[in-house]
Amino acid sequence: RAAAALLALAASATSCGGGDWGEPAPFSATPAPATWEEPAEPPAPAPDTAAEAKGHALLEHVYGEDPWPCTGHPSCDEGSPRDGTLAVSVGDFEYLDPNLITETEGAFIAENVFEGLLMAPRRSGLPPEPGVATGYELADDGKTYTFHLRADARWSDGRPVTAGDFVYSWLRALDPATGSVTVETLYYLENAEKFNKGALTDRDLVGVHAPDDHTLVVRLERPTPFWIALVTHSQYYPVPRWAIEEHGRQWTRPENIVTNGAYRVVEQRPRERVVLERSPTYWDAANVRIPRIVARSSTSENQDITLYDSGQIQYARMGVPPAELTARMTSGEPDLIIDQRLCYYQYTFNTEHPPFDDERVRRAIVMAIDKDRLVGSVTRGREVPADGVVLDYFVDAMGYPDPEGLPFDVAAARKLLAEAGFPGGKGLPPVTLSYNTLDRHQAIAEFVQRQLKENLNFDVTLENMEFKSLLKKVRAKDFDITRRGWCGEEHPYTMLEIFRSTSPRNPSGWKSAEFDSLLERSLDEPTTAGQMKLLAQAEAILQREAPFVPLFYYSYPYLKKPVLRGLEAELTASHPVKYMWWGDEDTPPEAHALVVDTPETRAAAKAPEPAAPKLLEHIYGREESWPCTGHPTCEEASPKDGMLGVDIHEPEFIDPSLVSETEGFLIDNAIFEGLVSRPPRSGMPFEPGVAESWETSADGTVYTFHLRGDARWSNGRPVVAGDFVYAWRRKLDPATASTAVEPLFVLKNAKALNDGTLKDPTQLGAEAVDDRTLRVKLEAPNRFFIGAITTGHFLPVPREAIEAHDKAWTRPENIVVNGPFTLTEWKPRERVVLTKRPEYWNAARVRLPGVILYSGESQSTNLTRYETGTVQWARDAVSSGLVGDYIRSGRPDLFIDPYLCYYAYFARVDKPPLDDARVRRALDMAIDKEGLVKKVLGGLQVPADGPMLPHFEVTSGYPKPHTPGFDPAGARQLLADAGYPGGKGFPKLQLVYNTNESHKAIAEYTARNIEENLGIRVELTNVEWQSLLKKLRTGDFELGRFGWCGDEDPQSLMSVLLSYHPENSMGYANPEFDRLVTTAMRTLDEGEQMRLYAEAEKVVQHDMPMIPMYYYTRVYLKKPVLQGIEAELTNVHLFQYMYWADKAAAGTEATP
Repeated sequence: RAAAALLALAASATSCGGGDWGEPAPFSATPAPATWEEPAEPPAPAPDTAAEAKGHALLEHVYGEDPWPCTGHPSCDEGSPRDGTLAVSVGDFEYLDPNLITETEGAFIAENVFEGLLMAPRRSGLPPEPGVATGYELADDGKTYTFHLRADARWSDGRPVTAGDFVYSWLRALDPATGSVTVETLYYLENAEKFNKGALTDRDLVGVHAPDDHTLVVRLERPTPFWIALVTHSQYYPVPRWAIEEHGRQWTRPENIVTNGAYRVVEQRPRERVVLERSPTYWDAANVRIPRIVARSSTSENQDITLYDSGQIQYARMGVPPAELTARMTSGEPDLIIDQRLCYYQYTFNTEHPPFDDERVRRAIVMAIDKDRLVGSVTRGREVPADGVVLDYFVDAMGYPDPEGLPFDVAAARKLLAEAGFPGGKGLPPVTLSYNTLDRHQAIAEFVQRQLKENLNFDVTLENMEFKSLLKKVRAKDFDITRRGWCGEEHPYTMLEIFRSTSPRNPSGWKSAEFDSLLERSLDEPTTAGQMKLLAQAEAILQREAPFVPLFYYSYPYLKKPVLRGLEAELTASHPVKYMWWGDEDTPPEAHALVVDTPETRAAAKAPEPAAPKLLEHIYGREESWPCTGHPTCEEASPKDGMLGVDIHEPEFIDPSLVSETEGFLIDNAIFEGLVSRPPRSGMPFEPGVAESWETSADGTVYTFHLRGDARWSNGRPVVAGDFVYAWRRKLDPATASTAVEPLFVLKNAKALNDGTLKDPTQLGAEAVDDRTLRVKLEAPNRFFIGAITTGHFLPVPREAIEAHDKAWTRPENIVVNGPFTLTEWKPRERVVLTKRPEYWNAARVRLPGVILYSGESQSTNLTRYETGTVQWARDAVSSGLVGDYIRSGRPDLFIDPYLCYYAYFARVDKPPLDDARVRRALDMAIDKEGLVKKVLGGLQVPADGPMLPHFEVTSGYPKPHTPGFDPAGARQLLADAGYPGGKGFPKLQLVYNTNESHKAIAEYTARNIEENLGIRVELTNVEWQSLLKKLRTGDFELGRFGWCGDEDPQSLMSVLLSYHPENSMGYANPEFDRLVTTAMRTLDEGEQMRLYAEAEKVVQHDMPMIPMYYYTRVYLKKPVLQGIEAELTNVHLFQYMYWADKAAAGTEATP
């Protein structure tokens, strides 16, 4: 794998290098020849969300559920080998010496036999795990690290691993005599580059020291936050000085090698196999599940397939040929996995060779290659076409501005070539494209050759050779165009650095002082946003001057027997066998926690409340952006009258018994108050509402709430327990016809009262013991009940106002409320005005004098209101097409939040042709949701394959099942099985959605996918929001746009699919789904509850009553002067928490 250094690929998808034993001498030997590294090669882009990751889909497998146990495929029946040995494929490699490794194959062996200070995480998005070091401190200067080494770390010869072993190793790598090609990775150390280049000879001045055997102090040139990830790489491993001094270049032979990792080398036969055994001296040997590894030599993807299919290996690492990949994906084989890689595939120009010394020629070639066709027709492994070197992953993960690269534009390319003096390709000199032996490389080269001939009349000769021969040509700069690749770390700098003028990994001859300066300045920039801006400027120079042809971003397809566990999505493709185990024999290896002490952790320890986990923070935008500079919104003060302007879709109801959608709840949560209130930010404790305290019975089924004495309705009457009892009975009454009644079914007898099987409302599990005591009985214990009653479903209502005014009771002149605000004006389709209630019990905390909600269906209308200052919080104003631009411009008023909601198309499953589940699954598989997210939505959402969000995998260990994903061939087969081959005989399909620019773009994209992949015509119907609600509730649709939001209770996301749910107008009813969800709701054990919900989601994924499109994020604009809108997973933002930063401090915290 690569960090700032490892290139991959040689004779195969993930290999490079040769088979000689060659290891360099220690400090004083003759320098080894300069070498160039090559990146690992697999196929397919990848999206995920993972534990403390940035909430992004790239951290999951792009393809493959990795089920265990599994059924329906021969590989599912294969158990682990009798002796527990894991057989894997490995490509040729040059070295096992950590100071010399340059490619992925040597790195794979090394990461299993050596161990650095830290180990790579099991899955991208998680922190590193401890290795030889148990933990570290980072000083306040941001560049001095102190590592604490464990006392029980041992070399394989029994000697202790000491801090001095790291000092020796790093200085040996930096010694010019060693000839390390990846030495740049160590340049982050103070004075390291000077020492390596001979400008400094005193080793003691290099920033690595060992005060004692168990303490290593590292000093960097400058603060570099991503450096800690590099410490997991082979360049930072220790090496055994005594073995090197005794055996010289032969020290890595099996009979001589001394290692400190989980395994030791017992046999190495070049071009045949490497055998590793669990090291008895390893400090964590008892936690290493697999006793032996046999790494069998494989020089091609096809050889890998043969070894795997014949049972000679259980883990085929080298990749899968495109044709084989397509076939295996079509058949849905459970042993195929595709992961994203932080790597790019490119062709490098020799800019010192004509005609590539002319930038116009280079640009013409870049623009003449159709990369979409390349990945769609040639590689076919879910790669992503590249227009630069920094992956879109960094846009989401770090706010990278992502400059626009050169497009595919044949006319413009021909014009550039003519301007360079080669009209129609005339006069171009002979040019050779060199690549190394691999079927995949050949197919790509032939495609590019054809494209250049067809589009530019440019004749290119192809030259195929072994990897070592290609390396030799490149190092000698004896090439015109050459195949290359590069893998980086989780920071854009590591993707760009190989193009520095002085980099030994830049064979192009291209130099740019401005590019070098921008990279250097980025390392000194203290803010992430500032770094990203500088690096984006550097990438723009690369794209403009085109010393290379970016072709695609790698994916990594591999095969593994389902019984082999522990290979998770890892963007740098580091998969130490220490993390693996046999599913039929053992349990997962124990994870070890790293002890970390940094300025951030110290600040968090001093803070009054713990730092919110990533899922509970803004994905983009900072609430602390006040005061701010550099954008017009920073200059805007709060309105003179203090009234907050907000956009809103026209609410259907304000009556809490009838409200069922977000807009009505936004108003209700401001003018009414329940027993308990949601906190300002998810992850914080719930806040007191009308109830000031409560108790729970030992069996978890009875809650007793104690109401405060100073809670008042706006007519002056006290809020009493009977108001809640009346409200809940009224909502459950069938005569009320509430469509949002299902959340109350948690109450004892609630469902029976609602469906009419029980007539006596006094049997509801809600009793007013006295005015200030409310006793609530549940059908069964429910871990999420307190969270549920913070929602608008459980608000009280004033009986006297309802009985006096009936349906007109919510008009401003009639309404009686008990919340922080009251309704003073409602002009339908125009605006709603709320004003602060001075008699509200916690009025001192409410800082806004009022709120004006402006009705608007169109995002462009809402944006205009925001830009003209009519609204200060634009909840729905940023269309999907604008999000990327706003992020790239670094707008301080843009926010993107996590959101427990999914976007779907409901299907009318009780009417043909959608009454056939095969048809519905075919529709789902025909839609490229990753493409939707990337091309239409700006990459901010997560493609969906069911109602349960990945959030619950992180918070509750939810074992989320997955569908096959985008699979046009599989979709066509399903449609044919249902009697509609090629879409023949299938009636025109109606898809209805509500007015909104983003909804329109999504619907059009969906229709194109269905028509192109299935041959089914789709008719789009656009209606206003309330008209859509009516169509959905009356069943007047075939496919209907629908969004559903839940809370921390997973059942809330599933509930709309229950057969008895009022909003389930699809005609969907599956008794098994109902049983699983109902059982899960009554289960207190979290693990068992999550298992039951996962089984229920599998039922939904099979039945596909809705087409899940993506999991929401919430994108909005707010003036920086408006504060108090924090990340809230349920999107409940209470106006009582908001304030103007230029007028008042935040409200006083209430005491729960």
